Amino acid sequence: IMDGAVIGDGSIVGGGAFIPEGKVFPPNSIIMGSPGKVVAERDNARANRFNAWAYHLNGQNYPKGEHRGWDGPEATAYLDDIRTAIETDADLERAPR
Repeated sequence: IMDGAVIGDGSIVGGGAFIPEGKVFPPNSIIMGSPGKVVAERDNARANRFNAWAYHLNGQNYPKGEHRGWDGPEATAYLDDIRTAIETDADLERAPR
């Protein structure tokens, strides 16, 4: 993402996408390609929050040497709880589990 580019709230930028300087994308865009283009639009807020929680889980596990912190029954249960909390926006009030 180059200087001056604006990615609208709730958007997702695909891996490997190149966003040129000064390019502006509307909210809820799914942006892919080189140069980046809007390939779809949808409300990505909940999907983005789930990804953030999954990265948070992985970040907690990585220092313990668990480099695939999203695998296994405990992680699956945690992520299921997160998914449920996100559906009702409860994750915005407090951290699940």
